[in-house]
Amino acid sequence: MLKQRIITALILAPLTLAATFLLPLFEFKLFIAAVMTVAAWEWANLSGLKQPTQRVAYAAGVLAIIVAMKYLALPALPVVTLALLFWCVALGWVSTFPNSKGQWQSVMARSLMGLLVLIPTWSGLVELKAQPSGNAWLLLLMLLVWGADVGAYFAQQLAGGAGVWPGDVASGGSVGRFDAGLSGNSLGFGIRRSARKHAQASPRD
Repeated sequence: MLKQRIITALILAPLTLAATFLLPLFEFKLFIAAVMTVAAWEWANLSGLKQPTQRVAYAAGVLAIIVAMKYLALPALPVVTLALLFWCVALGWVSTFPNSKGQWQSVMARSLMGLLVLIPTWSGLVELKAQPSGNAWLLLLMLLVWGADVGAYFAQQLAGGAGVWPGDVASGGSVGRFDAGLSGNSLGFGIRRSARKHAQASPRD
């Protein structure tokens, strides 16, 4: 599992960084739209849409919404605000699991959740890219996500692959991995801050 994650990171990390720093805004929009379309194909399977035609239709629907948002020039704020509200609801589902399973287990509910995850992701990333320091904000976001993922993964491995926190939610270690993810973020940002201070303190030619 670790070997697979390392290989995946070695492929995706340079690709993501190159797209962030080298692509102009329009091409970046296309790149993220392509990523969200592939993600929609995978999400369709998670939603219970098992047939290839169903998965293609779902992915095409997500892409069509993104294209419509692009050409209608819809502002990002209402979209990401809707996503924030969804994640607040999702937090409630997690905190009351497994009693909340009946509220989101249907194919329709999980399909709708995909729209509330994927489309705001495209909108938010594009909005960040369009800012004056957009590349720096995107790099910060990547550090946040990667730090949480790496910290959570290694915390689970140190716990023997089992749950690392008591409680129903963490029967698979969710809360413990959450804490470890925050620790990974803190370590990553600490290193970044130290490197930045060192660079600022270094004499310039």
